Amino acid sequence: MKYRLAVRDPHYWRFREHLPDWFRDRVAWPASQQECWLWKGPLSCRGKHPARVSWTLHCGDPGSKMVCHECDNTRCVNPNHLWLGTARANVRDAVLKGRVYRGGKGGYTPRR
Repeated sequence: MKYRLAVRDPHYWRFREHLPDWFRDRVAWPASQQECWLWKGPLSCRGKHPARVSWTLHCGDPGSKMVCHECDNTRCVNPNHLWLGTARANVRDAVLKGRVYRGGKGGYTPRR
């Protein structure tokens, strides 16, 4: 069972106090604010994706919404590159950008 960080968890508040330093130390900061902020740590820590942590820090709690990437870089945590959406909206975004694959002979082929 994965450990999920929740408000009712007694360790949540202790973790939250150190979150900004913990977050800043694991980001490769670019020269420009418009570029991707690349996450240097693991893509899952205590059940949270770094993009979700970034959104929470900069914009507030996303609730039940998904934090999606506009830049399609899973390591990007720049809040200017993130948006909130449903699973359906995220899949639709992937289809429109040509990132959905279907099976074909000899492996996966891009959907046209």
